[in-house]
Amino acid sequence: KSKALSTVEELRSITDDTKIVVYPKGGICPETVESFAEGCDVILDEIEFFVVPARILLHQVARKHGAALFNCNTVGFGTRLFLFTPESMSVEEILGISYEESIILLHQAKSAEDPNGKKDAVLCIARMMMKNFVPELPEYKEGDKNMAWESLLNGRAPIIATNPPLASGFLSDRVLFHLLRNSGIKRDIAEAPTAPSYLYFDAGKMIAKVMLR
Repeated sequence: KSKALSTVEELRSITDDTKIVVYPKGGICPETVESFAEGCDVILDEIEFFVVPARILLHQVARKHGAALFNCNTVGFGTRLFLFTPESMSVEEILGISYEESIILLHQAKSAEDPNGKKDAVLCIARMMMKNFVPELPEYKEGDKNMAWESLLNGRAPIIATNPPLASGFLSDRVLFHLLRNSGIKRDIAEAPTAPSYLYFDAGKMIAKVMLR
């Protein structure tokens, strides 16, 4: 099923007083991104892990509109929350790749004409994303990260099914704190650093850290 339409169905089952605009086919692309970001105070980057061009495009328009952008990924039992602002390091700077370069790389990763080039491109994207967004690669067996890497090289993120709801709650809390940051009420919370630093929580190892980079 379409994730966008399934999300709308879920939202409509619990509320009928919310305006929802859906982009079920094109997703984030040059034709839709301006409309998607217009008027937003906060944008949540829920783009598929390996689709780098759409991610960069969304981040660029978020900066243009002055909106805060959150990315909360989930791999293994861990989740990492990144906060991007117009003043923070950009996703292009973190990944070390331009929008135009990312389009070429993704095309190579999807190409069936050059198997070797396709494998190299997939590996490049996996290393680029993991190094910068998931530096704590999960070990499903102590000292063994091969299973995680095998999944990544096949274009899949090694996610435990129980962790996305955990990451969603984590993300929702941080968005709420961000929206209330100027309410005048003091709260005893850990502030979310801006990218490239991030908040890290691992339910398996029971670790919670503010990771400063």
